[in-house]
Amino acid sequence: MAEYGFVYCLSNRFMPGLYKIGFTRGSPNFRAKQLSAPTGVPTQFEVEWYVESDEADNLEKELHAALGRSRVSPDREFFKVCPIHAHTLLDGDFYSCWMSPDHLLRIHNSKSSEMVRDC
Repeated sequence: MAEYGFVYCLSNRFMPGLYKIGFTRGSPNFRAKQLSAPTGVPTQFEVEWYVESDEADNLEKELHAALGRSRVSPDREFFKVCPIHAHTLLDGDFYSCWMSPDHLLRIHNSKSSEMVRDC
């Protein structure tokens, strides 16, 4: 049974090129704060983008499968991937989509480059 929620992409400036992509039933900003709380994390996670959907759990599974080769560890939701590329792989109906200003700037800059997947 599909679940309502959010698929999100988080970044941490001390983990360049590594993104946490997951699903939450609550606020993506709250989830970022939860993941930032442990002392083993160098700095806070920032929300790159999120989508809201009635089938967010399924979207997450599909996205994880599509990004499988970029997954850092099979039991972790971290990927070495361009967040723009990850966002373009989402397929589904969304209530809303949000992107950080930094993410939007990367999209803008990538339009003049052929290397969107490697941003």
